[in-house]
Amino acid sequence: MFQPKIVITNELLSSLINLEVSLALIDNLVVSDEWKSRLKTDSLVRRIGAMEKFWDSNLKQDDLLKIVRDDPNRDEKTEELALRLSIVGKEYEVQMVTNWINANKLVEQIVYLSLKFKQKDFGEKDLIQINKLLGERMVDPTDLGGFRKQSLVENSVIRHPEVVEIAYQLEEIMLWVKSTDKQVIHPILRGLYVFAELIRVRPFLHQNFITMALFLVLLIETEGVSFAYCPLEEELFKNKQKLFDLLAKVDSEENGLTVFLEEMVKLMAAAAEKTRIRIMSLMGDSVKYKSESGKAVALSERQVSLMEELTMRGQMTIKELRLVLPLVSDDTILRDLK
Repeated sequence: MFQPKIVITNELLSSLINLEVSLALIDNLVVSDEWKSRLKTDSLVRRIGAMEKFWDSNLKQDDLLKIVRDDPNRDEKTEELALRLSIVGKEYEVQMVTNWINANKLVEQIVYLSLKFKQKDFGEKDLIQINKLLGERMVDPTDLGGFRKQSLVENSVIRHPEVVEIAYQLEEIMLWVKSTDKQVIHPILRGLYVFAELIRVRPFLHQNFITMALFLVLLIETEGVSFAYCPLEEELFKNKQKLFDLLAKVDSEENGLTVFLEEMVKLMAAAAEKTRIRIMSLMGDSVKYKSESGKAVALSERQVSLMEELTMRGQMTIKELRLVLPLVSDDTILRDLK
């Protein structure tokens, strides 16, 4: 029976508290329906943008915003959508965005039903359906939602189970999910346990990490913890290799998943805090982004990204700032900071 091994440390508790405080402050900041709609759209665009960077896509943020606002029909052909919205990009890049939107809609639907009707019967079939939606028109139809067929996974630092063990281990994980809730374990930790195990199992032929990221949101939000305005994927995709390296060491760690969970909760707390700062900036309430005269300063998207990181860390070197904006020159970064 799947049973995660962890030690609750002061660092883990501190990050959980910081995360919950930031989420609570965000809920108090977002009051009007107009702001809720605007911030949710912004979050969706940023989440998709993080995925697109992960896949080295060249679609611009304006293109992503067009697709999100259009909310295209699932049956519409990709080339017709791109032509209708005047989007210049590769077909698979646009298809990837629409697939993610459809998969996220499924997650939102499951969360809604779970909270409204107290339904907790989601599991492996929903995980597979998410993976299918992410692969539509991009992989062979016979491979949609299909498990990997080779035990050896190239270029992976993690020790994944043999192919014959995938179905059994998935069943064990989902049985554990159904046997626990927030009365037994903190919903964030519960979601992260499953996230870590699913990455370790790596069940699918395609789109594993993106599938697990969406399933993580599903697990957390069905327990009443909302990340509606927090683009969690920005932190996940940016730190993917670091997280994989930590998971690779779990078997040799005396405290099991503890170090991985500490890092993950810290990343989630950072995502929530950056969201709080961004919302305050947009609403003109952030002291950090006001001029000496008290007037709100209008910042560009690049400047907001830099200010988010600087506010979180206090100080940064130009080398660290370059990681925030990898496609921008040092001179431009310094000019944005003036």
